[in-house]
Amino acid sequence: MKVLRRTPFRRVPKIARLIDEHLMRDVSHEDTMDVDWLMGACLCIRRDVWDELDGFDERFTMYFEDTDFCRRVWNSGNRVVYYPGVSMVHYHRREGASGNLLKQLVKRTNRLHIKSWLLYTKKYYRVPHPRV
Repeated sequence: MKVLRRTPFRRVPKIARLIDEHLMRDVSHEDTMDVDWLMGACLCIRRDVWDELDGFDERFTMYFEDTDFCRRVWNSGNRVVYYPGVSMVHYHRREGASGNLLKQLVKRTNRLHIKSWLLYTKKYYRVPHPRV
């Protein structure tokens, strides 16, 4: 999605719909709901679950560590829940989003993001998500 969101393909209706679903633009954010994963900047995790799963997989140096952890939470029989009763502000620069696609590809943060995405994809290749 990261690459598609930064190309002209984002305007193709089917791809735009997939991006909207990925960003959860199609659901109410006022309801508590099970979700596949949550952003690591604001995870509240029970200590026993964290310990049971040995925390974040250290192979993910940046990006996808939260996605991987939440996937392992689901695999362990626990749930990942979005709760709208809490809010926070995550100040970040979105450094990787500036410039054209070629400039974005040479940025370190984007290379790390792609590397982590490839690691995540390799780790879960052909393994259905437990919520499916």
